[in-house]
Amino acid sequence: MNAIPTVFIHGLPAAGPPEFLWLLPGGQPIWALSTIVLLGAAALVFLFVNRRLRRANRMQAELGAVIQGNEQRFRFIAEHAADVIWTLDLASGRFTYVSPSVQQLRGYTPEEIMARPAEEALTPESAAQVRAVLVKSIAEWKAGRPMEPKTLELDQPHKDGRLIPTEVVTTLHADATGQLASVLGISRDITERRHSEQRLRHALHSLEEQASTDPLTKAWNRRHFGEMVEGETHRSERYGHPLTLLLLDIDHFKRVNDTHGHAEGDHVLLEVADCIRSAIRISDSLTRWGGEEFIVLLPNTGLPSARYLAERIRVNIEEHLFERVGRITASIGLAEHLPSTGLESWLERADQAMYRAKRKGRNRVEFDPQRHRGSTSTDHVESTFLKLVWSPIYRCGNELIDSQHERLFQQANDLLDAMLSERPADEVQSLVTNLLSDVSQHFHDEETLLRRLGYAGLREHADVHTQLLARGQELRQAFEDGTLALGALFQFLAHDVVAQHMLKTDRDFFHLTAS
Repeated sequence: MNAIPTVFIHGLPAAGPPEFLWLLPGGQPIWALSTIVLLGAAALVFLFVNRRLRRANRMQAELGAVIQGNEQRFRFIAEHAADVIWTLDLASGRFTYVSPSVQQLRGYTPEEIMARPAEEALTPESAAQVRAVLVKSIAEWKAGRPMEPKTLELDQPHKDGRLIPTEVVTTLHADATGQLASVLGISRDITERRHSEQRLRHALHSLEEQASTDPLTKAWNRRHFGEMVEGETHRSERYGHPLTLLLLDIDHFKRVNDTHGHAEGDHVLLEVADCIRSAIRISDSLTRWGGEEFIVLLPNTGLPSARYLAERIRVNIEEHLFERVGRITASIGLAEHLPSTGLESWLERADQAMYRAKRKGRNRVEFDPQRHRGSTSTDHVESTFLKLVWSPIYRCGNELIDSQHERLFQQANDLLDAMLSERPADEVQSLVTNLLSDVSQHFHDEETLLRRLGYAGLREHADVHTQLLARGQELRQAFEDGTLALGALFQFLAHDVVAQHMLKTDRDFFHLTAS
């Protein structure tokens, strides 16, 4: 039986709306307002929540799709990029991801790389560089400074043993708690860039050389000499070190050109330059001044030592056999730098000394007698000479000869120590006498051994011994008479006797003593 849809107002409560009722056919009322209101409210809440839930689910699905798409795109980029993309866990010090291109870069698979500590991916030097940068980056992060990507150039070992130069860009990342947790990095092979840089440096160096050197002899040119002499004179005046200029002119060079032609004259100039180079020290500089003239700048060298070095250059040229030309000689002038005068005056003094050598018959050394007051007898040998270092590769295989060679090395160094520490003259003279005596004994023992071994070059070798001993005694006497600096004597003993003779000429018979 259906209710009769008739509505009555039953009454008005103290608060709230009036209540409504439905009447059944039998007249029984049904009170409905509160129930309708509650059901309606519940329906509205349900609809609202359901709508929010559907929206949240839709957004989550969309976000998941975006994340998944981004992850797929990132992985696609990482796995197809030429650069190596990687992540590193700071706590464990191990890689948590390495892109496949690492195999192209280093020869290892990503799995092999991730199975090893990160430091093994670098050379010890590069690993130390990374640690230093990491410590600095962490300190910057703790200080609240913004984290900027860091770029480093590091060497990474290849599986085949090569070192691969790489550029590595790194960025620190924090976890959800705000603590630094990982490093994101990109490594790029810069081998070709390094090669390009080397080619560029070589090209620049070649251009500088072309602008600074004489194209024929490869000696410095006038322009470079002007730059170089300015610095050397400044150091000489500041520290009181002597500085000497050597001016050399080839004797009768016009005759060479007229007789043999300019092409042969060029060969002579080139070989003369080589003769000079073989006599000077690393600290000295050779300049082609023009035509057949050369200049040698001698830092930390006063006239006594410069005269000895100039004589050695003169002898080198005189004894050199110039193919198709024969013998050539040179005249040399020396002048020591005076702080009160300029370059032009200095060159003029050396030029006048050289022309005196020409007037006195050529093939000789002359010098301007003026000297820098600050010059010392040792010519600041601490900057000019180096200690001799014995090496097992100098051994010839004969116990006696090897022990004597090694002892003479030590005696030469003892003499250098005495010279640098300015020991008393009688003590230095005793060291010189003992050294020359031991050299003489060594030469005698060496000739005896070579005679027994049947060395074909014994006569020439013995003649060299005789000449060296005679020259040594001559220089020793000049030193004791006060006309030769100790530095020049040491230069002869260390360079001519030990370096040139024992380490070069003696090697001609090593095949006999080794067997």
